[in-house]
Order: sequence, then structure tokens, then C-alpha cells
Amino acid sequence: MKPELMLVTFVVVFLYMVYAVQVRNGRIDGKAVLLSGLGLWIVGLGLTTVMIWPSVAKEGYRVVTLNLTTMTVLTAWCVYMAWRSAQIKDVFTMTLGETQVVVRSCTPWRIRGVDALLLPNSTALRSIAGPASSVLIAAGKELEKEARALSPVKLDKVVTTGGGALSVPKVFHVAVHEPSKAADAVRLRRGIEAAAVQARKSGAKSLGVPIAVMRGLSPKDTIEALVGGVLHQRKSFEKLVFVAIDSHDASLIRTTIEAAAS
Repeated sequence: MKPELMLVTFVVVFLYMVYAVQVRNGRIDGKAVLLSGLGLWIVGLGLTTVMIWPSVAKEGYRVVTLNLTTMTVLTAWCVYMAWRSAQIKDVFTMTLGETQVVVRSCTPWRIRGVDALLLPNSTALRSIAGPASSVLIAAGKELEKEARALSPVKLDKVVTTGGGALSVPKVFHVAVHEPSKAADAVRLRRGIEAAAVQARKSGAKSLGVPIAVMRGLSPKDTIEALVGGVLHQRKSFEKLVFVAIDSHDASLIRTTIEAAAS
């Protein structure tokens, strides 16, 4: 491939990547996902048309048609995947006493509508697995800086930071395992319950609980520990939102909540 063609190809790929990241991070939302996708299609089609124009004289407009079809299919796939990543889906809602309990499926970038997050973490406040790994990435450098200033902490310690780039004002981190060791279900439940108590004392009326499999635990053990620990304190809150970072966990979270409520 000629150097100038490589440059145009790189620019087109870069534009699609920037679009996908901006949608994922919530900076492009709602109707703007489709409108920005349309703009992306126009720009990409224009750049690739310029790139192949010398071939049109030799092979005719068949090349133009092929390019139009390729860019349309590529853009449609990219917009669809970006749109899926932007969805916030409430899979299940029930009322326990005076507390509304919601199971929500969304990416960490889309967590919103709660006063605080409860986040099981390592003593270094930087987990490479579980909910903390993806939430801290979504929260950005501001939260990372706060966490670094507080770390390391002792096991079972609960510390508070701001939400960084998240649409949540506070994050209550609880250290439930050492960085190089697996989590323990009993300590996880006890830790998340302690974090809920701290959130209540701070005046939070609604909590978000991001859920993802913790290192060394099965999905069932992780979810039972997190759901059980939070529901034990449910009377202190108006709303509890369990966020399934992996949408496949939503049904198990729902089953666990129903079992705990019965």
C-alpha cells in the first residue's frame, strides 16, 4: 500500500476509534450517537473516495460502489455497537419495605442517579479484577490520584473519595483483599456492609453497587456476598442500584435478590 493510502486508512480508523470511545465515555449520548455516526459516515466516505479516486479511471465506478457499500456496512456496525454500549437498562425493580431495589445493566461510564458507590477494592486501592478495575478506569485520573494518596490501607478499611469523571459524587472503597491474593466471600460481605454503614453516616440516600466477578470467587459467591451485605442495610436507604457491569450477571443478581427477599 502506498504511504499516502496508509495515512488516509489510519485517519479513518482513528476517527472510528475516537467515536466509539466518546460514546462509551458518555460524551456522545442520546440522538447524538446516531447523528455523530452519520457525520462519521460522510467523513469516512469522503476520505476513502479521495483515496481510491485514481483507480476509478481504470476500473470505472464499480470501485466507487464497492467503497460506498463497505463504508456503509462498517459505519452501521460501528454505530450499532456504540449504541449498545450506551444503553442503560433496568432489568428488574422491586420494593423491599420502603427501599426501591433495582438491577441495572450498563457500563461503569453510565452509572448515574445515585448518591454514592460502594466499591470492593484491594489494599492498594487499585484492583486489576472485579468491579474496581473497570470503575477506576471510567472515573479517570482525578479519582486515581485521590486513591493513590490514600493507599495503601489495611484490610477491612473503608475510605472515601470523590467520583472523578463518574456522575456520582462519592465512592466508598473497602479493602477486601491484598493485591496479589484472592478475595474471600465472608470478608467481602462484611466489607461491603461496612461501606454501606459509612455511606449512611455520610447522608447518602441512594447507593450504586457495581458488580463483577472478584478474583478467586465464582460469580455466584461474589454476587451473594455483595447483594447480601448491602441488603442487610437496606432500611437505611431509599434506593439501591445493583449495576451488572457484565449484562450476563443481571439474571443471577435478580435471583439472589429475590431469594434474599423471600
